[in-house]
Amino acid sequence: MCRDNDHGGRRCPADTSEARRLRRANAGARNDFKQLAAPLLETELTGHNEQPEAVPSITIDTIKETIAELDELKKYDTQIFMRTPSGEYSMPFESLSHRYAAQEANIPAMESKVIEIGAQVTSVALGRTGFTDEKIQEVMVEEQRHFLKLHDEVEAELIAYQAELLTKYADPENPSSSGWVLLRRAIIKDETNLEARADEAKYEALQKQKQEYNMEVQKALQGRSEQVLQMLKTNATTFTEVLGEIRPLGGDIVVAENSAKREVKIMAEVAKVYPTAWIEDSNNGNSLRIKYTKSRAHYNDSASQNTFTVSEMHRGTTKPKDWKPDGISYHEQGWIAIPDGEDWVHPTTGVIHTNSAREGETFWIYPHYEYFNRWDHRSRDGVPVGHGWEKTLVRNYPDDGTTREEWRRIKRERRQTSWGVRQAELTIDSEPSAYGPTGYPTALHEFAHRIEAKGPKFLDTMQEEFLRRRTTSVDGEHETLRRIYPKKKEYGRFDNFADKYMGKEYSGTRHHEILSTGAEAVFAGKFGSLSGVGNYKADPDMKNFILGLFAAA
Repeated sequence: MCRDNDHGGRRCPADTSEARRLRRANAGARNDFKQLAAPLLETELTGHNEQPEAVPSITIDTIKETIAELDELKKYDTQIFMRTPSGEYSMPFESLSHRYAAQEANIPAMESKVIEIGAQVTSVALGRTGFTDEKIQEVMVEEQRHFLKLHDEVEAELIAYQAELLTKYADPENPSSSGWVLLRRAIIKDETNLEARADEAKYEALQKQKQEYNMEVQKALQGRSEQVLQMLKTNATTFTEVLGEIRPLGGDIVVAENSAKREVKIMAEVAKVYPTAWIEDSNNGNSLRIKYTKSRAHYNDSASQNTFTVSEMHRGTTKPKDWKPDGISYHEQGWIAIPDGEDWVHPTTGVIHTNSAREGETFWIYPHYEYFNRWDHRSRDGVPVGHGWEKTLVRNYPDDGTTREEWRRIKRERRQTSWGVRQAELTIDSEPSAYGPTGYPTALHEFAHRIEAKGPKFLDTMQEEFLRRRTTSVDGEHETLRRIYPKKKEYGRFDNFADKYMGKEYSGTRHHEILSTGAEAVFAGKFGSLSGVGNYKADPDMKNFILGLFAAA
């Protein structure tokens, strides 16, 4: 979202000339203030495509010390806008311009410190695994060469074998440019030709081997080989371990009762990598419903929900006072007599069944059973497929004094219990993942949007600054806003992100796509894990930024 003049009047593609004049007038004051704040603003930004080298001296204590330095910058940022009871700013400012300049100088310093923390986390983690981006890329290239060599060797063997077959099964009456075709013709003529059958088996084995090597080549090119995948997964696990030594991770994500059970289990896996403080922020927010979606996943902070419950079906009826169910006839099992003058309340839905008995009658509640039949139900080895089936003894119809066993179950009904209730809604798709259950990367991504909405405002400030820095040239020119997808009205600034969607811009919200895409990249292997795997660019700057936020925000 663009800032107005009261909030800094800066870095907005729709700036007015008045706002630009204000920024130019502030420039001198800003430089003066940087000198005043020099002790707090000494950190320099890391180049956004420089891979940090492993520094053995960095420890968890070192990281905590850097986090303490960031905390001081956070306090300073808070003090900039702190007022006394009389309405004056608690910190002395020569002018309004100086106040803006203080924030203008402090925000980049905080973002730089976040990246420094992330680089330290990276250094400690990669010091334990040894799987740097360069090492992973080296292994990936070696695998490509290895499987390409094997593929080419088998292909050369196939070409030579084709030539051999062309000579061996030459047929003047049926000339062909392919030895394989001639071999098949020979087999068709004489299916008992054992030599031809053996040649056929050898040819098919070579073809299968070539296809397998071709698949391995494709995996290596895309960074999906088992060795590279294991290295990336090990790094992701180690990042989580290091973060867990810095601050508490995990917790129970509180969700609404109408959430989907399978998706709730996925969120339990997601919670393991998120800071406990962020999860508590989510739990202190509005009710969160988790759902499955077949379309594009999303997070909506205030979606209109209709809630339903599925319950067993019961019915009510009246019978003469002296009538009793025999417990063995169809539909006369499980009946409950309701005392005179009392109503019956369904234990699940709360629906009230009004006692309609008159004098000389009893009001009965009975379960609505369905019985197995081969036209409406499926069975496996004589047992009905589905939940709730039980075997019971019933009287034959028409009644001849004999009984038999049948399968039955209580029918269930779906009943709407509320209309238009406002809840936060997080949907998860069926994206496969080698890092967790189906839908895990998507759940990581969408929960990041939940944290943006309910977590610390610092996340919004840092993402905004990160995007500004990454999409602003050295001469101060802001990158042009472009359409991300040809037929969708989504816009962003692409920079050299691993994926252009990362630079998406929203209007009027706290949402960005840095924390969300970064979380699924670092902890679920999306976008080449930001390590330059497959067709994706390496982006250690963004990786460090994400790890810095997880460690210190």
